Amino acid sequence: MTPRFGYQGPTQIRHENGALVLISPYNADLVNSVKTLPMADRRWDPNRKVWLVDQKHMDQLISWVDAFTGEKVSSPLPFAGGASGGPVTQVLTLKYLGGCKEREDGSVSAFGMVGNEWSAIFSERVLRTWFEGIDFEDLSNNISPKPRVETFYTILAIKKSASMDEIKSAFRRMALHTHPDHNKEPDAAETFMKVKQAFDMLSDAGKRARYDMGLKLQTETDLKERNKQLRDRRNTLRVDTAYRAPLRCGILLVEGLLKLGRIEVTKIHGWQDIVDDQGRTLVVSWPLGAKEPIEEWL
Repeated sequence: MTPRFGYQGPTQIRHENGALVLISPYNADLVNSVKTLPMADRRWDPNRKVWLVDQKHMDQLISWVDAFTGEKVSSPLPFAGGASGGPVTQVLTLKYLGGCKEREDGSVSAFGMVGNEWSAIFSERVLRTWFEGIDFEDLSNNISPKPRVETFYTILAIKKSASMDEIKSAFRRMALHTHPDHNKEPDAAETFMKVKQAFDMLSDAGKRARYDMGLKLQTETDLKERNKQLRDRRNTLRVDTAYRAPLRCGILLVEGLLKLGRIEVTKIHGWQDIVDDQGRTLVVSWPLGAKEPIEEWL
C-alpha cells in the first residue's frame, strides 16, 4: 500500500485493463490480507503506489475493505481501459530468473526480474520445453511435467543432436555463467563441476556413444512409469527438488499473456546472452542472504 503520509482519500477499487486497482490510505491489516493472495494474482505498483489484483478476487477485496477500513465499496468503478490477457510477443531483458516453486494454485513456475521488478512468469513447462526440447503438448500448462532427469545434455542446455562445435560453444557459455570465481550462489562449485563432467563426456566420441545408449535405455524405463511419476510429482513436489533453469539472465524473445502488468510467458523463441559494446557477457548470481543479484561483466 502507500506510505503512511501518502494517499489520504477514500478507498477505491477501480477496473483498469482487465484488473482491479486498489487505491487506499495505508492500512496494515488490508495490506497483509492482500499479500495472502497468490503472487500471480496480485502486484504492487511502486510508481502509482497501488495494488493490482486479479478480478476473480473482487468479492474478497470488497469484503476486506469493509472489514478493515469501515468503508463501503459496493462495486468497482467502470473500466478505464480495455481487457487484458491478450497474446503479445515481446523482447525481455531478463536480469535474473529464480527457481521454480509450487504456487498456491498448484502450478509450478519461476519469476523473472525485468528491470527492477518481478514482471515475468515462466512455468516449468515453458522452461523445460526450451532447455530440454521436450514436447509436453499432452500435459496441462499448470501441471508439472514428469520428474526431471538431469542429463549431460540438459546441463549444457543443448539438444542430443548437438554437433561438436555446438558442444564446445555450450561448454564455454555455461562455464562462464557457473564458474565459482564469478557465480556466488551456494551451489556454483557443484554446478560448474557438472558442466565440466558433461563436456568431458560429450566431447569424446566413444564416451558419448556409450552414454547415449545408456540414456536411451533409461528413457524407455522412465516412460513405462510416467503416469505413476506424474501422480507422485503432484503430491510430493518440494522447493528443493523443483526445476531450475541452467541460465539466470539473457535477452529473450517470448510469447505470453499480459496480466497485472506482468507477462505470463507461454513460449520462448530465443535466448541470447547479454553482451555489452565491449564484447563482455553479463553473468549474474544471487548470493545467500543478499537482497538483490550481483552482476559481473566478463
